[in-house]
Amino acid sequence: MMITDNPIRLLILFVILAPSIFLGGCFSKDVAPSFYTLAAPQPIEDKTGRTRNLLLGPITLAPHLDQPLIAARDEKNKISYFTLHQWAGRLDRLIGLQLANNLENRLSDTTVTLHPARINGDSGYQVELQVLQFESVDSKEAVLSVQWQLRHLRSGKTVASRLSRIKAPVNGVDTRSLPPSLSFVLEKFSDEISEAYLAIETK
Repeated sequence: MMITDNPIRLLILFVILAPSIFLGGCFSKDVAPSFYTLAAPQPIEDKTGRTRNLLLGPITLAPHLDQPLIAARDEKNKISYFTLHQWAGRLDRLIGLQLANNLENRLSDTTVTLHPARINGDSGYQVELQVLQFESVDSKEAVLSVQWQLRHLRSGKTVASRLSRIKAPVNGVDTRSLPPSLSFVLEKFSDEISEAYLAIETK
């Protein structure tokens, strides 16, 4: 007699196989990744009367940041990635867009142009950035570490060169809380660039 002809044996077979069928169905489904951007640009109501120019970029990323996945670093400096959490575009471009918007809102007399676009003429300044860290650290902090130089476009002379390291707590327990904290450290970094630029412009 076949096993399917016996109700008791059929029930036993179902109990044994059901979990594997259920779990197999769950894990065979692809989980769609989530995509993140940084802070939304703040509108700039009036750009008239801006007589100075600032060229922002190029922005160079450390190799571990130059890819779509959001990076994390542990206490032993081991780098890992949130495979289901990705940037919604090139990270250097996302950073540049937020910095340019931040700076134009801080520097009322300056037009900020994002590299590789060019400004008219060679009057003004250029800030170049090498981003060393832009990531979660120990799942507790958002950290930005960036080496940057401010130079005069016409002469090529470097007028400021600094290493900035800015940290902010991650307010939440999941990865969705990280991009807002990273946007916040970019806000603070924008303050540092603005202060250096204004100090030169007022000399």
